[in-house]
Amino acid sequence: MKRAAGRVLALELAALALAALALHAPDFTVTDMDGYYHLRHAWLYGTLGPWLHEFPWVECSAIHDQGADLWYGFHVLLIPLTWLSDLVLALRAGAVAVTLASLLAVHAAVRRLDAAWPIVWTLLFALGSADLSFRLTMLRPHPLSLGLCLWLFALLAGPRPARWPALLAVSALLAWIHLALAWIPGLVLAAASAERLARERRWPDPARALAVGGGTALGALARPNPAGALRLAWIVVVEIQRAKSQGAIQVGHELVPLDLGTFAGQLSPLLILLLAGAALIWGCGRAERRAARWSGFALALAFLALACASARRATELFIGFAVLSLAGAVTAGRRLAPRALPTLAAAAVALLALRAWPVAREYRRFVAQPFAFAPECMRGAATWLAAHAAPDEVALNVHWDRFAQLFFWNPRNRYVNGMDPIFEYAHDPRLFLAHELLAHDAAEGIATDLRAVVRRGFGASYVVTERRRTPRLVERLAHEPGFEPVFDGGDEVVFRVR
Repeated sequence: MKRAAGRVLALELAALALAALALHAPDFTVTDMDGYYHLRHAWLYGTLGPWLHEFPWVECSAIHDQGADLWYGFHVLLIPLTWLSDLVLALRAGAVAVTLASLLAVHAAVRRLDAAWPIVWTLLFALGSADLSFRLTMLRPHPLSLGLCLWLFALLAGPRPARWPALLAVSALLAWIHLALAWIPGLVLAAASAERLARERRWPDPARALAVGGGTALGALARPNPAGALRLAWIVVVEIQRAKSQGAIQVGHELVPLDLGTFAGQLSPLLILLLAGAALIWGCGRAERRAARWSGFALALAFLALACASARRATELFIGFAVLSLAGAVTAGRRLAPRALPTLAAAAVALLALRAWPVAREYRRFVAQPFAFAPECMRGAATWLAAHAAPDEVALNVHWDRFAQLFFWNPRNRYVNGMDPIFEYAHDPRLFLAHELLAHDAAEGIATDLRAVVRRGFGASYVVTERRRTPRLVERLAHEPGFEPVFDGGDEVVFRVR
């Protein structure tokens, strides 16, 4: 019996490995700019030591001001990849490894809940939406932290009480890897504890709360300059909401509220299934209702509401908790009616097939977008700066989203802003506004001398931009006194500030 179970598990793990490769298979390209930054930051730790706390590579930014690393643990885990001579290959291999690790964490969570057909639910998670499938392919801490959140829920809400070392380890790993999401373990703990209190009419074991809280604190503190990292986490979790509400910054696609079209096209089927699963549990006997993971249903709906109100990235957590809740609901239904197993299995396979086509179609559209950055992008400008600019000279990257690639190809120089606009806004809102005018090809909105703004405001000796994104700025700088064109790669253009 154990041998057969072992063979099944081995087949499921092989299927997950194939699924991870399949998500990357359309082009095996780099699907996000952040991976360039994360891998090069890991290279710095491998080269200069893991206790490096300052980060002068990005000027005019709260990251520079605080000298801290929000994603410290993730960068430490990436260090072995930097031992490869080809860092582009390392980036691609790392992205596949992150995808697989996320799927394995979800699979472990489903198994921990004793749900039937864990491979089916894990694959349903991977196909939950095109947004999620696309983000699973990125070399970012988000896929790992998502998997860890779901694994922690399974440890807290599973049928067998988890021991405190496991709770402490998972909570610590999540905060260590992705400090900005360190609030989620507390939320998961509160939901699971409330459910146990309602079900068992007694207070949950305080050791569990101490393990989760202690692990979160340990993960937050196990880094150089934890105080600075906590301030950065406050900026990206709290201060960004105020800046968004005031219309002070334009955030990326993943941080805008969920729109009705995306909900209807990608998430409404899963929500309908989630509600049907809740109805199935309610229709079961009293024992099944008491054993249900109602905290999973509550967390799924809470994150869906957060996605609608604030950031569509929360849909990833909605999908994760919805899938775990559905797995438990279907398992309870199977126990109630064992003869329904073939029908339930056929329905699960049909659901996967129905989800695969629309998700794959939308996913292909994402991959074809300009933000699916090719490895060669910005390499020409970065290598020219590395060869001609003095070490530590500052280049004003007109678009903040190009920092990662410039930094990847040339860590000898410094750049202005990167990773997220909120960091420059938190440093100096006036400089942020000037930078935004340049990035939107509206330099005429800068009333003062442009050279003075670039040289004295940003402290930059060079300007790096792209002709297709800022044609008017390129034309102006080409004829503006105080700027000298020194590199033209067709699209990428570099100007020296005289």
